[in-house]
Amino acid sequence: MSTDAPRSTRLHLPDVLWYGLAFSAFLLWAAAPAFAADNPPVLDAPAGPLGFDTERDATLSLTGTDLVGDDGKAPVVTVEFADGTKVTAKVADSPKATATALTAVVTVPAASAKEGSSAKVTVGMNGVASNSVTYTLAEGPVLDKPGPATPPAPEERGFPVTIDIKSKVTLSLTGTALVREGGKTTVAVTFRGGPATPSSGPVTAVIFDFPKATEKALTATITVPAAFAKTGASADVTVTTTAGTSKPVTYSLETPEQTIKRIFGKDPATQTVLDTLYASETAQQTIDRISGSLPDREKARLADAFQKALKQGFQLSAPNVQNNVSVHAVMLPFDICKAIFGAEIAQRYTAIEVIVSNRTADAALMFRIFTSIIRLGDSLAVWENSPPTT
Repeated sequence: MSTDAPRSTRLHLPDVLWYGLAFSAFLLWAAAPAFAADNPPVLDAPAGPLGFDTERDATLSLTGTDLVGDDGKAPVVTVEFADGTKVTAKVADSPKATATALTAVVTVPAASAKEGSSAKVTVGMNGVASNSVTYTLAEGPVLDKPGPATPPAPEERGFPVTIDIKSKVTLSLTGTALVREGGKTTVAVTFRGGPATPSSGPVTAVIFDFPKATEKALTATITVPAAFAKTGASADVTVTTTAGTSKPVTYSLETPEQTIKRIFGKDPATQTVLDTLYASETAQQTIDRISGSLPDREKARLADAFQKALKQGFQLSAPNVQNNVSVHAVMLPFDICKAIFGAEIAQRYTAIEVIVSNRTADAALMFRIFTSIIRLGDSLAVWENSPPTT
């Protein structure tokens, strides 16, 4: 007969604590959805319509509270369209989603891509959905690519546009849905420089009152910052309405001299048109143009040499030039006319340059330029005389 004491069936204290902790963890896990439901994501009401582009892509800029969980994972954004189709939008990596704002892109089904159709948006996180907000679909602004189908400049640089003598660029934009009734349209320009010139931030252009902006066309002008005026820079242009922002189109910026040389090339008229462009320059403007890319020290030396040359020069006399006269007439192309006289004149008038020149036997040249600005369809001509140049 064994004398061993019977084994105790009571639980030791450590075992009790262990089972209690495990049971508590189970309760917390089971109740997690309930706790999450106490702080579900909340979406703010839409600030405007939801615009879609020609590829039916629409960008949702959502704001609210608790849109991202503590783990930092992006929520699930669901869009239900009027025909019952549900699509999961892709949350953008940039800008990064936060608890109060996120951006998502959704492709609108073809059957729902109609002006005035509706879409309900919800945000889901940890199995809990937010309130739904309803957007009205609208055709977003779309910009046409400027210029011909095969641009003369590389596509990455964009279509050439001329900086006029007032350092302004005129943009004649075409596309669809550029203006919405009762809404504001904004044209933004971002200048892109070279390796030594960082890009500018978006700069707002001034939209012309005349011709009046329409859904398919508008004209805007912007002053080019000095840092981008002579560096072969390019500019990205976008249009923003209440239905969203268009994809950018790119222009390459040219000085008037670059435009003239690109259009005329090696044509003998090239120098004649350049002379017309420079005819009204002051001495300081000539120095600035010639020395634009030089270091400051070299600019100062050039200016000093220029002033000395003016003082040391002598007047050239020509006894008789009336027996040797030639006359040339040149119709200025649109780009040249716009660079010299501005966009409004270029769009409404035809400019004809008449050059009357007299040459002596010793090749000293005197000429007077008359620029006739003739309105199409009218017989009235306005004459602008530049000073004689010797």
